[in-house]
Amino acid sequence: MALLVVVVVLAGGAAGMVLLGVWDTSVTVTDADRMRLDRIKTGLTMAAGLAAGATLLMALRRQSLSERAQRFAESDALEQRTTALYVAAADQLASEKAAVRLAGLYSLERLGQDNPKLRQTVFNVWCAYLRMPYTPPLEVLRRNAESSPSRPAEDAPLPEPKEGAERRQELEVRRTAQRLLAAHVSIDGDGAPLDGYWLSERGLLLSIDLTAAELVDFTLGHCVLGDTILDEAQFHDITDLREAQFYGVAGLGEAQFHGVVLLSEAQFHDKADLHGTQFHDKAFLRRAHFHSVADLSGTQFHDIADLGEAQFHGNADLRGAEFYGMASLGQAQFHGNADLGEVQRITLEGVHASPRATLPSGWVLSSKLGKNSLFVVTRTGEDRPPAGSREDAEAPTSIA
Repeated sequence: MALLVVVVVLAGGAAGMVLLGVWDTSVTVTDADRMRLDRIKTGLTMAAGLAAGATLLMALRRQSLSERAQRFAESDALEQRTTALYVAAADQLASEKAAVRLAGLYSLERLGQDNPKLRQTVFNVWCAYLRMPYTPPLEVLRRNAESSPSRPAEDAPLPEPKEGAERRQELEVRRTAQRLLAAHVSIDGDGAPLDGYWLSERGLLLSIDLTAAELVDFTLGHCVLGDTILDEAQFHDITDLREAQFYGVAGLGEAQFHGVVLLSEAQFHDKADLHGTQFHDKAFLRRAHFHSVADLSGTQFHDIADLGEAQFHGNADLRGAEFYGMASLGQAQFHGNADLGEVQRITLEGVHASPRATLPSGWVLSSKLGKNSLFVVTRTGEDRPPAGSREDAEAPTSIA
């Protein structure tokens, strides 16, 4: 680099002297030597200016390299510190002490708050913790619905005092993890994100995977999520999913709700998989919206099931769905292909469906238009035009 400066100075000085005619002997003046000396001074001044400029460029380049190296060092140090904090928090979750595990959960929350690129990772760790094997306290299990297979018998042996205390302490840790998950995807009544709302580094919705997890008092009400995987999960006590917004796949296949579940006005924007799901207590899905495929095949409702005014905008599969308690589909709307052919123990009175709906024996689409240009479902022989009339020929029929 120094050699470059010397070359620039010499070349610049020589160029300046040539331009100024230092060696031009054709110039006739009374004092040629003085003129030549002035030209030499001017050329050297130009060379000095070029040298100063080259030196300045060198200094700027050196400073840029130094700043880049400093930023890299700071970034690397921050990355190492973040990794160390993450590992320490994860280690805390493995502690035998409930207080230390709680500290680990909150440490991860601080990491996610300060590092958007770690937020999905933090969610993944919280979910992995909740997926760990766990048996809720006996008093929780005894609150399960009578039809629940996990409800202990009245004369079931009590756990050892130490084990009972450990279950209750662990329950508080798990409830905290559940609350943290919900807190960072919650919106207010107007749909605006609450303080602490998280998106990923790329601005994507966060996803959760709680496959086969044991969950107590689980709530995602007024939350907005991407993919939500809850297949085979066990829900104890009240589960609150009211007005939740599921923009990714919502998997609840073969899950078991041992207590009351609130799904009123929930919005499923992608596939909703509830095949084989067991609702052992009251299930409220009133005004829930299924914007894509809804699979409720083989679903069992053992208590009150309220699906009134629910909207199924895509294909809906309710084959083999069973309703053992009081059930209502009143004013529910099926806009796409709806397979209700094997639905058992429920009245379809007041249901609105498209001509593509498959209905169980004894039910047909009447000639009466209902909401959103759908036809009202009625019992066979009711509200039908006279046989052989023009209206009878044009009236839709069940494709069952």
